[in-house]
Amino acid sequence: SYFEQIAHLPEAQNSIGNIYRAQGDNLKAMAAFDRALQLDSNMMWAMVNKAVLLRDTGQDKEALALLEKATQTDSFFSGAWHQLGVQQQKTGDPDAALLSFEKALKLNPDEALYWNDYGRLLAVKGRDEEALAAFDKAVLANRFSKEAYFNKGLVLEKMNRSDEAEQAYRDAIRCDHNFANAYNNLGALLYKTGRVNEALETYRQVFIIDPKHLEACFNLAVVLEDLEEYEEAAGLYFNVLSQKAYPEQVHVRLASLLPKWFAKGKNEAKEAGRFAQGWVKHFPDHPLARHTLNAFTGQPDDDTLFSYVQTFYNAFADSYD
Repeated sequence: SYFEQIAHLPEAQNSIGNIYRAQGDNLKAMAAFDRALQLDSNMMWAMVNKAVLLRDTGQDKEALALLEKATQTDSFFSGAWHQLGVQQQKTGDPDAALLSFEKALKLNPDEALYWNDYGRLLAVKGRDEEALAAFDKAVLANRFSKEAYFNKGLVLEKMNRSDEAEQAYRDAIRCDHNFANAYNNLGALLYKTGRVNEALETYRQVFIIDPKHLEACFNLAVVLEDLEEYEEAAGLYFNVLSQKAYPEQVHVRLASLLPKWFAKGKNEAKEAGRFAQGWVKHFPDHPLARHTLNAFTGQPDDDTLFSYVQTFYNAFADSYD
């Protein structure tokens, strides 16, 4: 309401566009950015914000052209160079993106976001030490830059520097106690280093924050399976399957889990059998589901068994390229 009272100003129209964009009304946002540019054709933030909206709506060519125009209009506007770098990376020109990020940083070396995006691209190009240095500069610019800590953790983990990676993930969580991806990656690192119970509690924290975090759901199921908590693990695997995430990988995990659950005892065998029936009901054409149920009921099927073995083989082959 405030901005509408001063709607004759291009800055007001730009702000109105940002509000509509935050509300998800892209048409009204685009109209507001256009009005800002009609009032001032050289208004840089309106130009950049319109380009970002074009990118968000899949109009990459138009976004790239507008950002190139923005950098030509005002070559000292760091925000345009930064967003041009983001767009160039998205459209498959990482070398040009690096140059654009470097120009943005030369103009504004105290912007944590610029350092973070620059570091991410360096990491993609395999320049890990330079990426770490960029993330450290992001943190110097803003000690609450959770994304910089998180990305630093990713690179350190890739470099097998587990202790430092763990600390980076914990620093990201310190910046934002609801950072689900940081908890998930920390859980994976703890599990990989044999700290299973700590990993379990960390994954459970992800679910408190985001019950729909499917990667954490899958990871938690793996940990529970290791702890022989088969019923809860199977339920979590099925939850991931119902969201159509990691389908073949989850089917393979279920085919491995259910026989172990079935063999634990008489009551467990009944529960595993009921679960296998539900698996076949929802996935009647999947060979692993059918073979597992047939094995439980004493009705082996040579054709199904061959498909079962073939599916396991394919999953193994995919895992090792």
